[in-house]
Amino acid sequence: MAGKRDPSVVVAIWATVAAIGGALITTGGGLLSGLLSAGPATPKTVVSTVIQTETVTVPAPAGSTTKPPAGAPAGKGLSLRELPAQGARVFTYSPQTVAGVRYETVLGAPANRSTYRRESYIAPADKGTFRAVIGLVDGAPPDSTGTFVVTDAKNRKVEKTVLAGKTETIEAVVGKGQQFSISVLSHTGENTLAWVNPVLDE
Repeated sequence: MAGKRDPSVVVAIWATVAAIGGALITTGGGLLSGLLSAGPATPKTVVSTVIQTETVTVPAPAGSTTKPPAGAPAGKGLSLRELPAQGARVFTYSPQTVAGVRYETVLGAPANRSTYRRESYIAPADKGTFRAVIGLVDGAPPDSTGTFVVTDAKNRKVEKTVLAGKTETIEAVVGKGQQFSISVLSHTGENTLAWVNPVLDE
C-alpha cells in the first residue's frame, strides 16, 4: 500500500534517533555538570609591592681644622710656658674652663683683694710683645672681677679688669730681651684668675 512504511524500518529509525538523543543528553549533562561543579570563576588578585627609596647626600665636613675659641691669641707666638720664671713661681699651668670654654694651656693662680700675685720673666732677644686671653676660671660668683697687669722694665703698665663669665685679650709691648712681669688681683674674694695661651711675639 502506497505511503505505508515497513514497521521494521520505522522501528530502526526510532532506535537510531533515541540513541543519538541519549548521547546528546549524556554529553550535554556531563558538560553542564562540569560547569556547575567548577563553580563561578574566581578572579585572581595580583599584589604588587613598590618600594620607594630616597638617597640623601650628607656633605662631609670641610677639613678637620677646628677654629680656636673667640678671643684666643692669633699667631704662633712663643708660649710663656717655655720661659723660666725669674724668682719664685706663683702661677701654675693646668686645663681650665673660662667663660664656658675649655682651654688646655692656662696659667693661673688664686688671687685675693689684699695682694697682687706676680711673676717676672725675661723676653727672648727676638720676642717683645706679650699677649694672652684673660678671665676668671668658671665657678667664681657672677659679680666677681679681677685685674690683670703687664709691666715692662720701665714700669709702664697695661692693665685690664674682667668680669666673671667674660674674657678679654691683653697685649703689651715688653721689649725684646727685656724683663717684664705679669700680675693679678681679685676684687671680690679669692678667685682663680687665668692667663689663657700666654705667648710672646715679635
